[in-house]
Amino acid sequence: MSHGADQNAVIVKAVQDNLSESKQEIHGSDSNGKKYKTITAMWLSQGVLQKASSSKRSNSEDEIKNDEVGLCKSGRREWYSKSRDYWDDEDTCPATVNGMLGGFASISNIDLAASKQFLLDLTSIR
Repeated sequence: MSHGADQNAVIVKAVQDNLSESKQEIHGSDSNGKKYKTITAMWLSQGVLQKASSSKRSNSEDEIKNDEVGLCKSGRREWYSKSRDYWDDEDTCPATVNGMLGGFASISNIDLAASKQFLLDLTSIR
């Protein structure tokens, strides 16, 4: 694994650990409705992370540990390409404030404070 891949895996683990410690749920679903038990499982399914070749543990995405994954450069490029296509499509992202903010043209102070705290926590692990 390269240094950048190691750093990405560390960030994924730190976010997941932070959510676990604060008793927040770490499972969720993607925009197609597929459910994931962990952040790592979601990134594995998107092809952004891949199982390390030395990993001999479970094949289940939900049971793979963060130290068993690395960055997949081709999957990462594909993911960003899909993201760019989404933002370039006027049907999915109209050129309005609401379109650019994904339907969140206004946001509450509570959401802003929580987002700010999350970013502060995340930057403190670097």
